[in-house]
Amino acid sequence: MGPRQDIIDVFSSYILIEAERFNGWCTDPRLKQSMARALAQSSDPDASKHVWALYWHHHWPQHRLAKGHLAAYLQEAAFWTAKKLSTQFDLQRMSFGDCFQVTFTKIDKLLDSFQSNRGANLESFAKVFFRSTIKNELRRLHDVDLCSDWLLLRKTSRKRLLEALQNAGLGSQAIEQYKLAWMCFKHLYGECQADGMQQLPKPSPEIWQAMTELYNREKVSQLMTLGVTIASHELEHWLEDCIRHLRAYSRTSAQSLNAPIPGTESGELQDNLAADELTPFDQIVAIAEQTQRQERHHQLGQVLTDSIATLSDDEQKLLRLYYSGQFTQQNIADQLSIKQYAVSRKIKRVRKKLLDQLLTWRSSQTTVTLAASDIELAAEQLELWLRNYFEPPDSDGA
Repeated sequence: MGPRQDIIDVFSSYILIEAERFNGWCTDPRLKQSMARALAQSSDPDASKHVWALYWHHHWPQHRLAKGHLAAYLQEAAFWTAKKLSTQFDLQRMSFGDCFQVTFTKIDKLLDSFQSNRGANLESFAKVFFRSTIKNELRRLHDVDLCSDWLLLRKTSRKRLLEALQNAGLGSQAIEQYKLAWMCFKHLYGECQADGMQQLPKPSPEIWQAMTELYNREKVSQLMTLGVTIASHELEHWLEDCIRHLRAYSRTSAQSLNAPIPGTESGELQDNLAADELTPFDQIVAIAEQTQRQERHHQLGQVLTDSIATLSDDEQKLLRLYYSGQFTQQNIADQLSIKQYAVSRKIKRVRKKLLDQLLTWRSSQTTVTLAASDIELAAEQLELWLRNYFEPPDSDGA
């Protein structure tokens, strides 16, 4: 696959993959017209693609088409990153095409995490981000395969559970009931020790009874529709459904979030594009928001860098080995002459220490008590930051 040369194509076309191979480029008419307009109005029509990437990133997310332009720009970076990892690992659950599609599942987080004032271009940053995203998905699928049913249910996040239930086509009332059942399970069975690393036995009859009583109490305040009082066997059936939907969802191939919408250019599209242009006031607001977002990322990075410095040498070495992406937990265990489950526990303990410091800093920035969703987001940001911080730079130009 040769790189695109025309600047309009770079910011308006997407890769087509068929039978696990590159099968050409597909142009989105909206993006093509938008990029042509931007070029016509530019004072520097010969600007490089990296300059234009910064331009569109500067206008994201205020401009409706900016994310589409940036997703088009990053097609080669995603393609070659997926290609490299698909040949590097024995992929049984994900094909090359799956890896390519997964790269764009968190593009909002990619664009929000990129700091243009740090000197790196967006394409280089994206390669690191894409590699981490694919590896995370591979680890998650491997984890799903190894986990017992009840450990999988315990380890899953609220967001993941809701996605799985929605993907299964459940109605809002059923989803709320299943979510409350899962919360009761997590509350009363969440701290139980697993047998080894990937096994967790089925709850005992006593725990089932306690969970059922908790559910019937909490539904009064948690559910919009109270429903009837349920028995423990019904709660067990609901949670088994959750497990089944989670496993089914994990087998679903990632769908492209940036596939172009077919169509032809028209006057109406031109009218819509004109409405997307930012007014001078909007540009001032966008610049202020972008500056504020960059400053927030800089502060977060400084807090975590300082937190890393407070760790012991052994703790820093452990994080470096794990987050470099070059060693599995078993490899690390062999190097340190300890058991694999001990490595997992040490990593979890150090990561919690860093998360606590991050949450303490976040709490100092606001008078509002952090919600569960804020804590979950902070944990995701920490995970991404650690991978970017410790992962070695990509020496491959592809």
